[in-house]
Amino acid sequence: MSIRSKNKTSAAIASQNKHSVTVIRSNKHFEAQIISPTGIVMAGATTKSNAAKKQMKQTGNCDAARTLAQSIAKLLNKLNVKEVAFNRSGHIYHGRISAFADGLRAAGIKV
Repeated sequence: MSIRSKNKTSAAIASQNKHSVTVIRSNKHFEAQIISPTGIVMAGATTKSNAAKKQMKQTGNCDAARTLAQSIAKLLNKLNVKEVAFNRSGHIYHGRISAFADGLRAAGIKV
């Protein structure tokens, strides 16, 4: 995805004036960050942490993404955020990305 289209996506999410959840995906790991409407990173979770590695068998599959979504949902509940904009960072809405979004929805977060 080009920088221009990523900037357009970021601008569209910023115009909604909501918290956003941004995902970062690699072959082995999955990360997510909660970003405030002003652009400040409020919290984040990753499969690279020791606690996540103990909880998961593998860190680069759909089950790991769902587990990470549950931990992000707990952080969102602590921040009293019930609705977020989902920034998939240019990745196709398929596999781990959709599993993460479904995990957020299952935890009661409106995406």
